[in-house]
Amino acid sequence: MEIYELVIDMKLLERRLTLWEEKYAVLSEDFYAALMSGKLARYDE
Repeated sequence: MEIYELVIDMKLLERRLTLWEEKYAVLSEDFYAALMSGKLARYDE
């Protein structure tokens, strides 16, 4: 795999993550922190 292909894949992944964050109105880093600390239930509201 060439470096430019990796860059393209990274940009696509970043776009998908942004769409997920917008859809669920939560930042992925906040979601991850809640998941790791066992406080994920607050996102079920």
